[in-house]
Amino acid sequence: MKKLRVILTLVLTLGLSIGSYAQGKYGKDSAECIKFLSFYRDYLKQNNIEEASPLWRQAYKLCPPQSSQNMLIDGQKIMKYWIDREKDAAVKKAMIDTLMNLHDLRSEYYPKYALNSYTNKALDMVKYADSEDDAAILESLEKAVSICKGKSFPSAGILVIYMNKAAEMYKEGKIQPEDVMNAYQLAVETGESVMAKKPSEVLKNVLADLEQVFATSGVASCENLVTLFTPKFEADSTNKDLVSGIVKLLSDTQCTNENLFLRSVNALHKLDPSHSTAFYLYKLNSSRGNTELAAQFLLDAINQEGSDDLKDGEYYLELATYYYKFMSSNAKAVDAAKQAANLNPSLAGKAYLLIGTIWGNMKCEGNDIEQRAKFWVAVDYLAKAKAADATLAEEANRLISSYSQYFPLKADAFMYDVIDGASYTVSCNGLRETTKVRTQSN
Repeated sequence: MKKLRVILTLVLTLGLSIGSYAQGKYGKDSAECIKFLSFYRDYLKQNNIEEASPLWRQAYKLCPPQSSQNMLIDGQKIMKYWIDREKDAAVKKAMIDTLMNLHDLRSEYYPKYALNSYTNKALDMVKYADSEDDAAILESLEKAVSICKGKSFPSAGILVIYMNKAAEMYKEGKIQPEDVMNAYQLAVETGESVMAKKPSEVLKNVLADLEQVFATSGVASCENLVTLFTPKFEADSTNKDLVSGIVKLLSDTQCTNENLFLRSVNALHKLDPSHSTAFYLYKLNSSRGNTELAAQFLLDAINQEGSDDLKDGEYYLELATYYYKFMSSNAKAVDAAKQAANLNPSLAGKAYLLIGTIWGNMKCEGNDIEQRAKFWVAVDYLAKAKAADATLAEEANRLISSYSQYFPLKADAFMYDVIDGASYTVSCNGLRETTKVRTQSN
């Protein structure tokens, strides 16, 4: 058996072109060619590769490549069988070379199937070739991917295999960052060209996998990503898949401070507005100091169709805090906080704590009672805050203690015809609340 494998390897490696010089479709001895083509296939149909092998070898010796595409395809199957069982490294390498030559012959003599030939060759190189042949493996994958561009895939997974190989070689110092970027660009362009012709969920997932491989390759610096994607974005900013891919990739690689990220999220929000894109734009504009725009996008997030009350409650509380801290819009802040408490009761304590803090820190005009009455409202909301959320009791009690010391003296209140327990309406900076009078002893 060992002898058979060695003879098989030597004949195939050294005599691959013997049949190609013969005359006619079936060569000089067409009867013998046809006979052995039939003989070996009888055994191969029974999956008896060991018996089929010498007969196939004889067929290949007699028949030119153009006589039968199946002869080349079957030869690949036979070679893989022996490669998987061979222990001798030198013999195995010769067999692998033979396998690659069979792929080349198929693409040469049967160009209609070149797509399959190049793809299968690349996949077999990945499986069988040594790491010392990495450059040839990457080149073979690149050729296969290039040929698939605008056509179809025998196996869409070759895009990810190609990208993985490029990333692996970069980490091993075998190629440069721009080589990985070029591989990514080719893989994505090829995938998108096929997707445009024949959309599929499988290919959509493959494109997402490419982004993930590239993002973790070590090459995806913010500078590189901006250089790579800015021209793409500017050329096709209404392509939802492209724009969402840029947003995801820049987000995954922590490049959210780049102007391209803001532009991409803006474009995505116009193409497909949603809670998440609006909230993203709120965050982005807020970080850039665009307060009015940030608040508007947060409102957009709340107003999207199909909204969820609990999530909207969270957004309203965020908006209330933003109005108060960054825009000095106390009336808007209080209104948003009340909306948060109504929509999401689990946030009521925090909402009331914020309202109490806002009232306690406002500056109100008027006489002494009118200036101090805000503290009554503040304490009302702080009491509601700790009642709604016990975890806020310590903070609420601290503020209640602080604000209570500013209640007016009983004698001063009396001078304005205001007595303890009476109802009192407070108006201050666009806010209006009804509370009860509380005074301090003289």
